[in-house]
Amino acid sequence: MLLTFKSEWTLWYDKTDLNICNDNWDQFLIEIQNIQTFENFWRLFNNAPILSDLPIGSNYHFFKKGIEPKWEDSENIGGGKWVLCVPRTGNLEFEKIWEISLLAMISNRFTSLGNQAINGLVASVRKHEVRFSIWTKQAHDKNLQIEIGKFWKKIIEEEVENTKSSFEFYSHSIN
Repeated sequence: MLLTFKSEWTLWYDKTDLNICNDNWDQFLIEIQNIQTFENFWRLFNNAPILSDLPIGSNYHFFKKGIEPKWEDSENIGGGKWVLCVPRTGNLEFEKIWEISLLAMISNRFTSLGNQAINGLVASVRKHEVRFSIWTKQAHDKNLQIEIGKFWKKIIEEEVENTKSSFEFYSHSIN
């Protein structure tokens, strides 16, 4: 029997060409696969390139199905993101953070904070760090945002020793 998620998820990938305008970055956005079961998740997770093998400047986006990984999407526009930057060191703790964060989302560990509070997770591979972003739906609810940040930090600290990174919140609003 296949174990299905409460929400279906989609993995996206992009590798932006730095020679074009930032306004067109989404032309490089590729939808990889929709995932609805734990079996499909593990099949994809175990066969997709790991973060340390991705080219600098590339991103994985893991979002609820139907939500595009851009702040202009109607499901994201009123939201924001929690950001965690992790150095690209030899111990590869960022690989563990990616796995822990994905599993927390698909297994509904965040639902105690509100069923629709989380829209997705992004891993951005940069030269000296991997930047993780949990995208949330309601930036205006400051108490909810604080709870999401605290909960994510707790999940990471339970599984990854010596995490010395800070968590910051940014609203998608341009105001």
